[in-house]
Formats: sequence, structure tokens, C-alpha cells
Amino acid sequence: MSTPAIIPGLTVAGQDLLNSALRLVGALESGEQPSAAESQDGLVIMNQMLDSWQAESMMIPVIQRYVYAPAALKQTYSVGPGGDVNIARPARISSVGVIAQPASSQPIELPLDMLSWEQWRDIPVKNTPGALPQWCYDDCASPLRNLNFWPIPNQTINFALYLWQLLQQFPDLVTLFTFPPAYLRAIRYNLAVELMPEFPGDPALMPLVMKTAEESKGNVRTMNWRPLVAACDPALVNPKSDLYNWLTDMPAGRG
Repeated sequence: MSTPAIIPGLTVAGQDLLNSALRLVGALESGEQPSAAESQDGLVIMNQMLDSWQAESMMIPVIQRYVYAPAALKQTYSVGPGGDVNIARPARISSVGVIAQPASSQPIELPLDMLSWEQWRDIPVKNTPGALPQWCYDDCASPLRNLNFWPIPNQTINFALYLWQLLQQFPDLVTLFTFPPAYLRAIRYNLAVELMPEFPGDPALMPLVMKTAEESKGNVRTMNWRPLVAACDPALVNPKSDLYNWLTDMPAGRG
């Protein structure tokens, strides 16, 4: 079973980030420290901000491939803490593959079509057995997501899950954590913007802080941008393909 990826970057404690963000908005002077209650309030705001970034695909640094070997063959597998796939609940599962002949030196991974809830609903006989699943429906439930496969596998297989890797959140203000490159500046300035309503400082600093917050977040999005592969039916773009006359139901010659 694969382990979480380790991403290089800079190490920082939550208190340092919070103090720096408060200085940016003028709520702290150099050398000052917030009270314990203020620090806890800031920790909550910081983790809420990081949590909200889980919904933005361009803020996700890694699509992690996680291989799961099911202990039993069944249709539905739960994903999340204490579930069949006992990991932190991913914000999104980008895709799922089925690995045939997992004990082989060259196992075969086949991507599955991901179904919407309407497509899953329209499968009339859901408990159909088969050698390999072809479709997967993710219900996106919380706290456990449920992956539903059709047909139900009847031979030994593994699953490959492609997960949005969660950004690290701070359980306290002293533990050191490592974020990917460009994230610390984005966290620092965007945290300053989030803190402004509850920690009023110098209003004259706000325009520059907000501008830098958006620029730094844009740098992260640029780094995490992934090209989209577009495809088109060859019959629509190949000038040498046979043409079809729908009026006569006959070939119309070559272009």
C-alpha cells in the first residue's frame, strides 16, 4: 500500500505565521505577542482558511496515487477515517483505476468511468457480478465517502485512487509543519486579510496587503496549473475520413 507523498518546502510554526500576519495589518508591533485567547482565535481562522482552499483545484499541490487492496470483494467501499480505505477523507477523488492481476510483476491498471448520481441511478440491476468493474460512482458523503463499483468484482483486484492531497492544517501553534514552495507567503498574506475583521489595525495597510494576498495566491495557482488534454472524434477533424450523408444514409465520398 502506498504512503503519502513528502513535499519539499519551508518549515514554520503556526504562531510565527499568525504573528507575522497580525504585523502585516498593523494589529501587532514588532516584538509584541498576541494574548493566548487571540492566538487561539487566529488558529481557528487560519485552519478555516486552509480548509476552504481544499475546494479550489488550483490550490491543491499534489494528486496522490493511493493503491488500496480490498480485504473482501464487494460493491461499496467507504473512504475516510475508520472506513474501508482508512485515510483522511480526501476533498476530491479525481479518478479511480482497477488493477488487474495485482500479484503479477506487471499488473494492469485500467481507468474506470466515473458516474454521476443520475447515471448510477439509471443502472437497473446494481448487484451484477463481473470479472472487473467498469464504472465507479462516488457519493461524496461525509465523514466517509462511498465508492460504488459496477459490476461487482469476483476476482482479486486492487484499486488505484487519485486523491487531492489535503493541505496540512495546524493542530496547535507550536508544531512545525512544511508546506510546498510559494505557499507560506500566500498563507501569510491571505491570513492577514482573513484576520482584518476581528483584528483591526492600520486601514492604510489594507490595499497593499490585499493586493499581495491575491498575487501570492495567483503564484500558487500558476505553479499548480495542470494542462487539460482535449480530445475530439477523429471523424470530425480528419479531412481524409469518409463523409456520411444523413439524408441518403450513404457515404458521401472523401473530403
